[in-house]
Amino acid sequence: MKQALLITAYKDAEQLEELIRFFPSASFSIYVHVDRKSRMDLSQLERQGPVELLSRKYTVNWGGRNHLMAILHLMQEALKDPANGYFHLISGQDFPLKPVSFFQQELDTTKNYMQYISYPVSYLTNGARDWFEQYHLNDLLDGKRYRKWMLRFLNLQRKTGFKRVLPAFLPQFFYGSTYWSLNRQAVQHVMDYTNEHPAFINRMKFTFCSEELYISSVLMNSKLADTVVNDNLRYIDWESYKSGSPRILDASDFEKVIQSGKLFARKFDAGVSANLRNKIRDQYKH
Repeated sequence: MKQALLITAYKDAEQLEELIRFFPSASFSIYVHVDRKSRMDLSQLERQGPVELLSRKYTVNWGGRNHLMAILHLMQEALKDPANGYFHLISGQDFPLKPVSFFQQELDTTKNYMQYISYPVSYLTNGARDWFEQYHLNDLLDGKRYRKWMLRFLNLQRKTGFKRVLPAFLPQFFYGSTYWSLNRQAVQHVMDYTNEHPAFINRMKFTFCSEELYISSVLMNSKLADTVVNDNLRYIDWESYKSGSPRILDASDFEKVIQSGKLFARKFDAGVSANLRNKIRDQYKH
């Protein structure tokens, strides 16, 4: 059995190349989607052995549905290879915290590792109801560049009392981190559901951060819910959450990330995180 790495990326080619080099092609297959508007030089990446797919199918705006569409695209492509039995969704700014031998011999691949929280989410503003109930323009516009105008549009909807009707496709909605590790049965179920119930994926248009809602909702309303461990095995430092993005990790985080017991950590930057990445590699020679 091979394990498939599904990677969404938009910047920092050097970090992405280091990530890919960590995994030997004999045991791992790598599928990469790069934001179509990215200016990364991918000439070196194209020559990496384990990269089975390098796609630029979608333009991905922060908070827009195309990130979810890119993820589903990678899932569909990876399922075409029957040798792929386990799947890890990561970003190009992730890095593994375990040696290759752990992935191959110790990881329980009968289980699915994914964060899930019942919607509405108590610790998010308004329970994140706005994500579903208002129209968000992230599908059309860069959410960071045009943030001021998009907030005005949202405030107008709130002031006028406008609400989109919550979809009735599923009895319960769930929120969770974008990134997960799932077995083939779970990934196949998500793709089967997507193909057989297009109304739900269509409803994700103009929904904020749909990649944090869709897959967890599909799986947790399925017969596979009992196989899901409520832990996505990712170390993420949300110290700078107000900026809307996790903190970039550096060498000072070494003990914390190693002791976390997680599979991956994020975010890594080729410059800021180089020493941390080297210390992790030295810790687990493979």
